[in-house]
Formats: sequence, structure tokens, C-alpha cells
Amino acid sequence: MKFTGRTAILTCCAFAVTVLLHNRAFADSYSLSSVAYTQSENFAGGDDFGNYTINVSDRIAKIPNYNCGGAVNPAQCFETHYVDGSTLFTTAPPSLWADPDPIAGTDSCAVAAGAGVSVSTMLCNNGHLIFAGLYDQLGAASRRGIWAGTNPDPILDYLGSGSIDGGFMTANGNAYFIDGLHDTLDVALNLSTTPVPEPGSLFLLGTGVLSLLGVAHRKFVQA
Repeated sequence: MKFTGRTAILTCCAFAVTVLLHNRAFADSYSLSSVAYTQSENFAGGDDFGNYTINVSDRIAKIPNYNCGGAVNPAQCFETHYVDGSTLFTTAPPSLWADPDPIAGTDSCAVAAGAGVSVSTMLCNNGHLIFAGLYDQLGAASRRGIWAGTNPDPILDYLGSGSIDGGFMTANGNAYFIDGLHDTLDVALNLSTTPVPEPGSLFLLGTGVLSLLGVAHRKFVQA
């Protein structure tokens, strides 16, 4: 096939686009959602599938007739939500993954230098990362919120307004945390790696019951 000047230009452009897209492939794609309103409840666990458990024991103190899904006067209560829409109440914590510490991955557990980002809180594991902070958009007003990736794009990797006031991340990048700005429990699902649950494999992983009660919620002013 004979290449004309125009064909060569188009070929080079296609190659450049392919390279650029490949270079951005390290950035995970997330969906961010609030799953509960809270000032005292906290996540007791979560897994790579998107199932999660909330420690709702504080409801017992505030609502004397709260029965934890049918249990009689429980001392504590845990509410597990599965991705198939079902809910399970238990009076003891579920079996949880006990190591919340970040481990080495393909990306460093830090935002790239020179990205124009001021980080207040960061969650990372196995090369995945999300953080809350201030992004200095060149030529525009700074934007505060939650972002994804070690070298984030100011638009593509913006997850939304909010803060991270304690939480954890699973090995595939799913994050479960308190948003102190909005007083909510939030789940950031990593759409790039979250697997489809198989029957019998809906066991919960997590970090143990997080000691998030009494956390001083940081109130960020939107820029």
C-alpha cells in the first residue's frame, strides 16, 4: 500500500493517541457513592467485590428499641450489604482482613511531584491510590475534593467534592471511608479491577473495626 503524506500524518496521530492512552492506563476508573449518613457509625469491613459492613452499634444507644434486624437487645450490631442487594445483620463483627497497610505495587504510594496537588489524606494499596486535597489547576481556580491516581488528571481523575477522614483500601483498590465534609460513609469502587462475585465467595475482607468514632470532621471550604 502506498502511503501519501496525509496517510502518514494520520498514522502518526493514531500512534500518538495510542501511546498517550497507554500511558494513562495506570489510572484506575472509580465510581464514588455515599452509602450512609453518619457522625458516629463506621465501616467494619469491605472487600474487593464491593460488599461492606457498617458498625451500627451506636444506633442501640440512640434508639433503645432498635433490634438489629431481629436480635433482642444486642450489645452491638453490624450491618452487611452485599452487591446483590441483600443485607445481613449480625451481633458480632464479620471475619475481616487484618492488614490495612499499603503494600508495594506497580505505582508508588504517593502523588507525583509537580502535579500541583496538596494532599490532606491518602488511601493506597497494591499500587492503587485515591486522596483528598487541593488541586491547583493551571490557569484556573484551585479545586478541592477527592481524586484518583498517582499522577492525576484535574478533570478525568476527579471523583467529587469531599474529604477522607479515616478509612481503608483493599488490595484491588476499593476504598471505604468517612467523608467528614458531608458526614457520610462513602465507597469508591475501582471499576478497573473489581471482580464479579462468584457463589460462595462473598466473604468480607477489611481492616478490622476502625476506630473512627470521635474523629474531628474536617470541614473544607470549596474553592
